[in-house]
Amino acid sequence: SMTLQGKLTGDDTHKSVRITVDSSQREIEILSGYDGTVESSQSFTNNQAALMTFLYALDNAGFTNTQKAAYKDSRGVCPKGNVYQYTYSAQDGVPHDSWSTSCKKTDGTFSGNATLVKSLFQAQITDYAKIVKGVKL
Repeated sequence: SMTLQGKLTGDDTHKSVRITVDSSQREIEILSGYDGTVESSQSFTNNQAALMTFLYALDNAGFTNTQKAAYKDSRGVCPKGNVYQYTYSAQDGVPHDSWSTSCKKTDGTFSGNATLVKSLFQAQITDYAKIVKGVKL
C-alpha cells in the first residue's frame, strides 16, 4: 500500500489518500484527519497475474529499498509538502514500512524511485484523477 499524506494543516482539514493492492482487489480510500478516518473508498477487482506484473514493476522501481533516515519518523517532517508511507508484506507475512517526503530524498527511510512508485500506485486505480478531484492535499 501507499498512503499520500497532505500538507500539515488543522485536523479538520487534513486529508490523505491510501491505495492498497492485493491479489483480489485494488482499493483507494480518502482519509480525513490525522487519525486517518475513512471518508470514502472505492474498490476494483484484481487478479494474480495483474498483481504479479505490478509487483515486478514496484521491484524495478526499488519499492523495498531503504536507507538511514534523517528523522526518526515522518511526523512533522516536510510540513509544506507531502509524506508518502509505503507498506508491504514479504513472504514472511510481516509488514515492512518505509516513508519518504516531497521535500528531500534523505528525509525518510525509502530510497527507491518515489515518483515512479507513486505513479504505479495511482495507475492501479481506474479514474484516479476523478476520484481525488477536490481532495486538497
